[in-house]
Amino acid sequence: MVTRHKSAARLGNQIKAKFCDGQWHALKKIVTATDAPAQDVSSTLDRMRRWGTYKTKCERRKVGTEYHFRLSPKDKQISVHEIIERLTPILRELEVQGRANAATMSPPTVRIMTAKIQKLLEEWAERPTADQGTRRAATHQHVPFKGKP
Repeated sequence: MVTRHKSAARLGNQIKAKFCDGQWHALKKIVTATDAPAQDVSSTLDRMRRWGTYKTKCERRKVGTEYHFRLSPKDKQISVHEIIERLTPILRELEVQGRANAATMSPPTVRIMTAKIQKLLEEWAERPTADQGTRRAATHQHVPFKGKP
């Protein structure tokens, strides 16, 4: 039993090291790269997906007849609440510009708003732990943007 636990941990760390890049990977590719039994790889990915083991976020989608997985480090996640809070003012301004006619639209304002979005994305990408220590860190919900308050 101890040997199985150690090999399972080794497999999880191996999967994380090779595939925790935010890209989609076919299950077959992961099995081949790890040289582990398909059932072990599938079980490990299932634990990553359900419980976030190995400090990863794991997503699964079906492509044709096979599953693909996307892994990303948990420390690079940002709460939906922060995203909404920081992007809503920018999106509202862009909406105003989008409704303006050609004579009153302000391309410089659109460029400024675009630069603000880019700055936020760069800030979030460089942040080592986006939501560490907050209760909202584990919130996984979709909240659509509402144009007007």
